[in-house]
Amino acid sequence: MRRTPRVISVWLCTLSLLSLGFTVAVATSASAAGTLPATVNYVVAPGALLSACPSGLSTFSPSDVFGDLAAAVAAADTAGSGQTIYVCRGTYDMSTTPYGSDEQVDILNSLTIDGYNWDVPPSPSDTSSSVDPTTQSVFENGAGILVQSSGVTISGLTFYENNFNAPDAPNCSGSACNSSIDVQSLVSGEGDQGENGVTVSNNFFDNTGGGFQNGDVHFGDGQDGPNNDVTALDTSDVIRDNVFTYAESFENNAVQMSDTTGGLVTGNTVTYPTDDDSSLSALWFPGFDQGTTVSNNTLNGGGIDSDSGAAPDTADPKSGIKIIDGDLNGVYGNGCTDQIVTGNTISGFVYDISMISNNDDDGADPELCSPGPSDYFVTDNILSNARMYGIYVTADATGGTISGNVASDTDSEGYVTDSYAPGQYDYYDGSGNSTGNTWTNNSGDGSSYPSTINEVSTTTSTSTTTTTTTVPPTTTTSSTTTTTVPPTTTTSSTTTTSTTTTTSTTTTTVPPTTTTSTSTTTTTTTVPPTTTTSSTTTTSTTTTTSTTTTTVPPTTTTTHQTTTTSPPTTTSPPTTTSPPTTTSSAPTTTTSNPTTTTTTNPPKPTINVSVATLGSGNNVFTTVYCANARCSGTLELTKTITTKVEIGHSKRYTVHTTIVVLGRISYTVAKGSQRQFSIQLNTAGVKLLHATNGRRLTCELTLTSAAGTKHESVSLRLP
Repeated sequence: MRRTPRVISVWLCTLSLLSLGFTVAVATSASAAGTLPATVNYVVAPGALLSACPSGLSTFSPSDVFGDLAAAVAAADTAGSGQTIYVCRGTYDMSTTPYGSDEQVDILNSLTIDGYNWDVPPSPSDTSSSVDPTTQSVFENGAGILVQSSGVTISGLTFYENNFNAPDAPNCSGSACNSSIDVQSLVSGEGDQGENGVTVSNNFFDNTGGGFQNGDVHFGDGQDGPNNDVTALDTSDVIRDNVFTYAESFENNAVQMSDTTGGLVTGNTVTYPTDDDSSLSALWFPGFDQGTTVSNNTLNGGGIDSDSGAAPDTADPKSGIKIIDGDLNGVYGNGCTDQIVTGNTISGFVYDISMISNNDDDGADPELCSPGPSDYFVTDNILSNARMYGIYVTADATGGTISGNVASDTDSEGYVTDSYAPGQYDYYDGSGNSTGNTWTNNSGDGSSYPSTINEVSTTTSTSTTTTTTTVPPTTTTSSTTTTTVPPTTTTSSTTTTSTTTTTSTTTTTVPPTTTTSTSTTTTTTTVPPTTTTSSTTTTSTTTTTSTTTTTVPPTTTTTHQTTTTSPPTTTSPPTTTSPPTTTSSAPTTTTSNPTTTTTTNPPKPTINVSVATLGSGNNVFTTVYCANARCSGTLELTKTITTKVEIGHSKRYTVHTTIVVLGRISYTVAKGSQRQFSIQLNTAGVKLLHATNGRRLTCELTLTSAAGTKHESVSLRLP
């Protein structure tokens, strides 16, 4: 018999309290750190005592309060799908409670597990010292939670050292390698190896692992079984706003996700120890990841193999984000298409981002997805301190768009094996050319292979430089040479020659030199007076040199004086003496003009959607119209829920707003085309829809693409 839930005061957007039918009453104390979700059916508390729980749960019957999660899950399974379990703050030792031989909590029906911090993401700076049962719902030891049902949400829990080696955990080989949350159907042989509509959010994971790649959060088969056992890809799986931390000897993947379509991994933070060469790939996608979006995660590798003499592993490169179809450990399944890797901040891995395709095709009939990864987008990521590559793409990982990424301090040590100089390579395309993928507007302080990737250097700036060279003046002194002519008896004339020279300004840009020149000598001949009447003829000559621009070095002139003397005679005094001539070179100014480089960005798509309608099977249908460029992204239905909660019995209230995801898929539409898509409502969406009792459910459809985000209001009604 299903238990009767209790009542809570809830406002949900445009829907009234009664029409939603939420039935659990909650009044939180002002001293409580956590808020309660809108619906609570069962409670988990230390010792099954409500003293550690919010006061709003004080009216719960003891029969609905459990001391361990496994018992509460069993009760929820008996009651039917869609139940909500609230876990109060405290410590829950999974190795001492009756969780079965595998020390796991097995979930076999759709439900929600909300911990004390279900609506608050943990701090990205959390470490092992942040584990605190007075403010968290802490599950320690044991082997975590096994999810074998669709429509499961797990939020706001802390998982600490869930490292029991469960007997049925594949590939552990005696190592502590289990997962805190494992989403697998455990179907033997061929079948659906994962689950639809599972959300893992706002959880804190600390030290789950032991050097084996299995994932604190594990979706699908992945490395755990033959790739041809996978016969379906599961939809609407979400991993968001979690924090993962590791000490040495506890290394694991934070996330391992396979066998999905339209999966979302966003807003997570992963931190490995500094200079720990045993760190692993943070977000690992080994096969069958169609249309996966990996966005806005912060991943800290700690500087794997960055110490002197360390040799990075290039056969199984540890990456911040790795999307791969197979490696030396085996073939995982087709790499698929349309992945979106955007807005992530990644530092200190061997490869910060790697897209690795061996062009494997499992030959499934019908084919689940194409070989890959291919036709993907890697955009607007910030990458630093990679041991070898900021972004690494193999020759068969084609059709990708890699744009707007920024890399710094890549391969600062150099890689001796391949004779790489320090600083190589920020971006690497294994095809040896940039035609198989589109590389645009990627920048960094290193280099790229091939060079046609046209990396924009972050170390070069454009500026205007003015260089001024001052040439010292050149002074030329002319000496006077006097020649005495003996007197004659004839009439002589005195000739005076006056020479004026104008020298133009000289502009120069060449370095200074020193030369020695001989002075110009002006000779004046004086004729002595005679006994006859003499006439004087004066000839004045003026020579003007036109303005000339030439390139000459600044000159230092040494002047030598030359004097010639005839035997003494009686002479008339000199008539004309040429004055010294002075020539000055003006200062020179050289100005370099700035250089401007213009880059043309690829066109962005124009995208629209039709009015969304509710069809059979809780599917919401909409048509996507695409123009100008290929369209790819996500379609997501959300509902904003506002909860009004009384503080104690003060008749004062706090208001809490939550955005609930009702369903989500990835989409791809060719340029100039249109295509209809179906969004399957998840458990929360179905619950809200049926709670309207025939009235309309208003929600929002969010459409993401390379052009940005669009929001459309949607009104749904049961037929």
